[in-house]
Amino acid sequence: MTCNEALNRYMALDKHDPVPFTVTVHLLRCKRCRNIVRAMTTAACMYSRALSDTADSDDKLVQKTMDKINKTLPDLISLRSESTAPNVHILPWVIIGITMIIGLGSVPFTEIGRWASENFQLKFVIPFALVFASFVSIFSALFVGRNLDFFVKKFDLKDGN
Repeated sequence: MTCNEALNRYMALDKHDPVPFTVTVHLLRCKRCRNIVRAMTTAACMYSRALSDTADSDDKLVQKTMDKINKTLPDLISLRSESTAPNVHILPWVIIGITMIIGLGSVPFTEIGRWASENFQLKFVIPFALVFASFVSIFSALFVGRNLDFFVKKFDLKDGN
């Protein structure tokens, strides 16, 4: 593997992706590429560092500016998270779910349901039960999927600890 191939494959990786075996072997053998990757990693760490670092300059104006930015940063972050956080409305989901369960559950007791079960017997009951179970399962999966953030916060499931 050439140095260009190794560096291209390394640069194509997303953050925290495992480095391919061939690239690892190349980095172990090539000091130049190893230094380049180390410099890129250091630059990425410096770039992603928080703004709370103090200015390295002795300039009072720069220090005052950085202090003001750091003071307003929590307000900006909370404002951004409030504006992007979706409102979770569970009541419509519950009403629709209960209506669906009552509606589908009452079909066998209606005139059409009794007629179909008398004429078709198990050929109606079993497929209807499977379709009913499928609808309830799909609705439940959609409900949990659309409100996943709510459930993670409600049951404190963030890190799996």
